[in-house]
Amino acid sequence: MPIYTQANRPLCIKTPLGQDVLLLTGFRGHETISQLFDFQVDFLAEATNEIHFDRIIGQNVTVELRLANEEKRYFNGLIKRFSQRGRDETFVHFSAAIVPKLWLLTRKFRSRIFQHLSVPDILRQVLAGLDVSYELSATYYQVTIVFNTARPTSILPAGSWKRRGSTIFSSMATAVIKCS
Repeated sequence: MPIYTQANRPLCIKTPLGQDVLLLTGFRGHETISQLFDFQVDFLAEATNEIHFDRIIGQNVTVELRLANEEKRYFNGLIKRFSQRGRDETFVHFSAAIVPKLWLLTRKFRSRIFQHLSVPDILRQVLAGLDVSYELSATYYQVTIVFNTARPTSILPAGSWKRRGSTIFSSMATAVIKCS
């Protein structure tokens, strides 16, 4: 049983290492519309606890932030980076980066062309195998998409193609999907 606990603190984290093994001391980062969030966190672990990096890197964690009105806000993602920053007699200091599961798509270079599919059908194919959820609320038509995770993606109405360099652009794009 840990001596130090996150109970009744305005900022805490749940990790696969167990309750109160890592004590959250700092949380910063950014999130914006149409971009992947990126949060940096700082931890303490009791010096008597052995922290195995392979049990935390790539694993799902949830940060809980208690707001001034006592409501809670949750931030969930994968540990992308985890490092030890120092040590004293009582604690070992760590830092980490948390990113969404969708970030995994940015780790692959994969170009694909989708023809005669609706946007929901394309999203199902692109996001297959990832445990992510999305919601679409509009009328979608069949389009042709040049999908390249290394560059911005162009969506083309079928039959409206113009070639510039190695990327095909449309004179009238109907939407844009971007994975980074």
